[in-house]
Order: sequence, then C-alpha cells, then structure tokens
Amino acid sequence: MVGQAKHYVRGQAATPDIRQLVGSVQLARSRTYASEGHGLEELQIAVCDPIFYMFFTTGNISRDGWRLIKESGVIGMDGEMVAAFLADGGIGMKDGVFSPEELRDWLAQYGG
Repeated sequence: MVGQAKHYVRGQAATPDIRQLVGSVQLARSRTYASEGHGLEELQIAVCDPIFYMFFTTGNISRDGWRLIKESGVIGMDGEMVAAFLADGGIGMKDGVFSPEELRDWLAQYGG
C-alpha cells in the first residue's frame, strides 16, 4: 500500500496531485530519485508487486480528480469521507459527539 495525504485549507486536490502519487511510485519502482539521502534506499518494488494507491485529503477533490481516481483504481477519500471513517471508528468521539480534545489525544497517541 502506498498512500499520500494532503491538507488543504483552501482549494482542492486535483489531477496533478493524483498523478504525482502514481508517478512517484513508478519512479520508485525504477529506483529513480531526485536526490540522495531520501531514506528510500532499502525500498524495492518489483514490477510484479501489487500496489494499492491511497489518496486522502482533508479538503475536497475536484471533479476531474475524482474521475482520475475512479478510472485509475486509486482509493480516494475527501475530508467528509475521512471524518465519517474516523467517526465510525469512534476516533475523536466522546459520548456520541465529536470532541476536539479526544481527537488530539488520539493523534498524540497514534498519529505521531
């Protein structure tokens, strides 16, 4: 699984963001990197290795971005979908209501 997360206060994730994710994996497969010391020296992705692409954003995804996600097989979630996913798992919830403090505590414990 290879994922990318974007946080947009304004604006939308769009097709260039999706292309960037897919393209970076293709470059990693060929072990082509822009610089040294990137921390990926041990990463080896064989041509036959299955890759699951995941693209999450706290904002919105453009209409063309959604089209590219669906047609390319990328798993995508916009901000509303991420929030619903976390709430369904009880993350950031206290007594059935969203609690910023609970979310911060969870992030501090599991999110790094």
